[in-house]
Amino acid sequence: MANYAKWDKFAADLSDDDADADVAQSTDNSDSDAYGGMPLDDMGHPKLTKPAGKPKFIKLASADDGSGLDPVYFTDPNEFVVADVVSSDLGGWGVPCGDIMSGMMRQMKMQFMYFSGDLKQPQEQFCSVLRARWLKKLEQEKATAAFQERSKCDVLLKITLLDEEKIADFQVFRRVRCSGSLTLRAFADKIVLPLMGWIRNYHMWYFMARNYEGAWAVPTESNAVDRMHLDNHGYCPIDDTKLRICDFLRKEGDDVFFLYDIGDSWRHSITLEKIYPLSESTGKAEVVAGAGACPPEDSNGLTGKGNHSFFEDVMKKRVKKNEASQALNYRNKGRFSAREFDLDDARKAVADAIASPASVVSGSKEFMMPLFGADDPLAGLYPPKRGIKQTAVPADVGVLRESLRTGDVAEPKRMGACVVCGSPLNAKLCSGCKLVRYCGRDCQTKHWPSHKVACKAAAAGSSKSTSA
Repeated sequence: MANYAKWDKFAADLSDDDADADVAQSTDNSDSDAYGGMPLDDMGHPKLTKPAGKPKFIKLASADDGSGLDPVYFTDPNEFVVADVVSSDLGGWGVPCGDIMSGMMRQMKMQFMYFSGDLKQPQEQFCSVLRARWLKKLEQEKATAAFQERSKCDVLLKITLLDEEKIADFQVFRRVRCSGSLTLRAFADKIVLPLMGWIRNYHMWYFMARNYEGAWAVPTESNAVDRMHLDNHGYCPIDDTKLRICDFLRKEGDDVFFLYDIGDSWRHSITLEKIYPLSESTGKAEVVAGAGACPPEDSNGLTGKGNHSFFEDVMKKRVKKNEASQALNYRNKGRFSAREFDLDDARKAVADAIASPASVVSGSKEFMMPLFGADDPLAGLYPPKRGIKQTAVPADVGVLRESLRTGDVAEPKRMGACVVCGSPLNAKLCSGCKLVRYCGRDCQTKHWPSHKVACKAAAAGSSKSTSA
């Protein structure tokens, strides 16, 4: 993943008292502090370094000499060897992320050279080969009897908020049992986020398989505001609805890197602790244990952003608890307390997410300022698809807008899981309303008392529209 640490530190060091001095310094071409220490050219702009030699595979636009690219992109992707375990400081497909500021400056200079015509960005040309190679290997694996049986097995997973520097004397983790056949999208939306305590459909996320060539998956259609940072973490990700847990976690001990909120960079590891025998597997999602509280969304109440600031602020008692308690994931839930965890609350959060429609990631939560009155005037400008509505909830400033499923259209099959237990195995639509899925008669019978009114109404409406 991209390392924002030095830029966070640089921003934190800028105080109001230093503002005039910083402005004065920025006009001096010999001073590169305004660009994080990068060397500057004669015009005072960051100087991008060109890799040595000529590219062995990628094709560059006529006006592009490759300046600002990591040297790896001048090698042949067919000969690129990924480490056995991809560290979290690397990007997708195990390719170095490179310097963030260099990447941003290169993007600004070269963005129009590759946005028209058939020539893709050099990074995409390179990483598309790595992606195709990995997908081919995956298809070969999936064809084996052992893989097919394992895909139906339950898995025990430990989700940990990483404290790489061992700052804290406590852990934030969750342990959950679920089916290895869940798609990564369903896993993130209906288990990981609510279980950890994050808000659904608010920020971007991605999975990276540390043990399998740095393959990575994202919600490709997401319009979350932090999506703008995605290229700092790699290129050519796979749509997370097309991969399952069992594709990324294949043997006990395997580890997946999960990043939530690409702007604040909340880093997690997801470890496969146990694969249950097929004879003992039910597919049911079950929260087993946990410890520690989820950090506040948007790093509310912290002195900085992300894991390091969270653990350090807690240990040094610097968390502004009133501000933290007003974060979206703590509002109306009482006062934030970093060391607390309630197992019953975690189980309820996952059960509620499983029973509710999947998030519409193309309509993520976003704060907006309405132009007229208290309503959101933009709600009708882009009519959503059938089965999706736009909502606008008053916020401290403006409104919080989001697209939601209305419930009168079944959610996509790739997100499908039993609304009672969360199992994706044999999850079939209710024969009456054809809107919700059940893994079997037991779950359908259990759900019927709360579902029957909506089911009969939906079935009646469907028959009327058919007869018309």
